[in-house]
Amino acid sequence: MFANLRVIKSAWPLLKASAGHLVMIGGGTAKTPDRQLSLVSAVNGGLAALSKSVAEQGILDGIHVNLVQPGMVKTSRRQKLFEKLAAQEGIETSAYIDRAIRQLRVTRLGEPDDVAELVAFLSSARSRWMQGSIVDVDGGQNKGV
Repeated sequence: MFANLRVIKSAWPLLKASAGHLVMIGGGTAKTPDRQLSLVSAVNGGLAALSKSVAEQGILDGIHVNLVQPGMVKTSRRQKLFEKLAAQEGIETSAYIDRAIRQLRVTRLGEPDDVAELVAFLSSARSRWMQGSIVDVDGGQNKGV
């Protein structure tokens, strides 16, 4: 949380001078906290609230502010976690991933490009009417309204 605040504070004058776009990255556990991810869930909830308050200041200063909440994305870090968890259960990593996809009730895990393309859109003039939005990019992982 504090790292986000420091970056925002440092970048704000440049964003204001350029009428820029601030795209924050949070996580879906802001909406659906997970008992195994209590700290992450709390931070993501805080980032969601922070994005809303920063977006209010953005209206005054001419800065677009939005938050992206990715679901489960295939990253090298996530792959290592899958390998560890699969080994603990004595199953193949691919079987563990297939089961995770079924449990999440999604068609596939996300790719880094899925998130990057949304961030690129939110950083462009095409998103000019989006302010203070919280956008899930999770393949339908978050079932909440």
